[in-house]
Amino acid sequence: MRKGSFREMAPRMYAVLDSGRILPVAVDWERRRLRVARVSSSWVERSPGSDRHGFALTLESGDTFAVSCGVGEATWSVDCILMG
Repeated sequence: MRKGSFREMAPRMYAVLDSGRILPVAVDWERRRLRVARVSSSWVERSPGSDRHGFALTLESGDTFAVSCGVGEATWSVDCILMG
């Protein structure tokens, strides 16, 4: 198992907004579109003027990604990857 811990811009994240909730559904990574098989957990990092929503995702590939997005931002970050 390899682990990477960093904050890198995700090339493209796909998410659904439902009643004020964010639900990640897929990520483009290394020239592939990987669907989210499961959202293991979610959290909000609160800070003055800029909250970030974080998610632990299990992808269809079996890899686990921790991703986050800022409220009001159109960008996502990949914060950590566990590749099996």
